[in-house]
Amino acid sequence: MAKIMVIDDESSIRAVLRMLIETLGHEATVASDGRTGVELFQSALLPDQEPFRIVITDLVMKGMKGDDVKDAIRQLRPKTKVVLCTGYSNEPMAMHPQDHGFDGALIKPFDKDYFARLIGELLLS
Repeated sequence: MAKIMVIDDESSIRAVLRMLIETLGHEATVASDGRTGVELFQSALLPDQEPFRIVITDLVMKGMKGDDVKDAIRQLRPKTKVVLCTGYSNEPMAMHPQDHGFDGALIKPFDKDYFARLIGELLLS
């Protein structure tokens, strides 16, 4: 079981991703904005806590954008996997996530089988 965080300003996306993560047997934590997500991530780095292995972040949110979330997460714990989640399929970060420092991308709407495969691959890498 791994701890996975979802940061998205859409409550329906947070709910679906939480359900998918828990269905795969992992622990899901959700945040509605980037700043809150980074704070939750940082609090999980305390000695008595288990760190998040994967963070899934929306690209376009008020305040802290997804690429800023990625940068903050990587400063705190560089080996954490960060996945971009966006509805903008023509966005260069979505088409080539690794070129922009992400470990993968989920294009909304996404297929649950692809999601499960992506999470599995990230946890093995």
